[in-house]
Amino acid sequence: MSKKITFKKVNVPAMTVESWKEKIPAHVSQVEKAVISKDGATETTFRITFKKLESPGYITVTEDDVKFVHFCESSAKGSSCSHMALGSAIAGVFGVSIGKVGFPTEPVIFEIDDEKFEDVSNEVGVLPPVKTSAAPAPTAPTTSATAPTPTAPPTTSTKRNWKDGWNEVQDYLQDQGLNTRMILQVREMRQDFCDTVKMTTMAVEPKKPSFPYVGEMLQRAFRHILNGKDLILQGDKGSGKDTLVSTIAWVLGLPLYLQTGNSDETKESVVGENTIIQGPKGMEVEFVRVVPRQPVQQ
Repeated sequence: MSKKITFKKVNVPAMTVESWKEKIPAHVSQVEKAVISKDGATETTFRITFKKLESPGYITVTEDDVKFVHFCESSAKGSSCSHMALGSAIAGVFGVSIGKVGFPTEPVIFEIDDEKFEDVSNEVGVLPPVKTSAAPAPTAPTTSATAPTPTAPPTTSTKRNWKDGWNEVQDYLQDQGLNTRMILQVREMRQDFCDTVKMTTMAVEPKKPSFPYVGEMLQRAFRHILNGKDLILQGDKGSGKDTLVSTIAWVLGLPLYLQTGNSDETKESVVGENTIIQGPKGMEVEFVRVVPRQPVQQ
């Protein structure tokens, strides 16, 4: 630690610890662990990144004691706060109980190299943010006495980077109440779509809506999608159908194809319809999908 802190003994009730364990994913974005040996003794440090707190919290575990320290407005005034309950819950997941809590008046920094921390977020039900690759640094222009060599036009790659914008998507899904297991399934589907579904000139690029969909239909929609089912949305104008579709496309990284219609259109005329055909056992009903019309080439 960069500053000396006076710790006070605390005794968080077991019922409080258990009740806050379920709330960890809603308030914590990452938990990391570092094990350091000093003078023959082992000290374990957990670094907790809170979603709405700039500086992290730390749990230190030694043979003699378990301490928790963090900085927020309440702790600076010497008052208890939700971060203390979350720290106690995280400690409980790893089988220890916090004995002392520090109340610093300034942010606290533990002088431990980042390389020594390993991510243990999954053990507390938290999905950590993904690390995106940094953009290549621009190179200085070079001059040449000869004429520039013409280059071939850039080619369009099928694969798109699923990590671009994922952390914002993940925060949104957590805010909407999707559990860790479902979010992992959505992430896996997004990876697959970004690897295999190519953008075309007819497609609308998936991007975050100005106001993403909020409501219970989101979870129901993703449960159907993850089970391999199609969606047909029905509702009055302004009920949020377009917003839900745009939000799903943004989350999954799926290009949008828009089908225009009028009051005479039906869901069957847009996606397909049942028709009677002659099968090997007689007359059968078969579902025929509608093939989107291709634009006229000029």
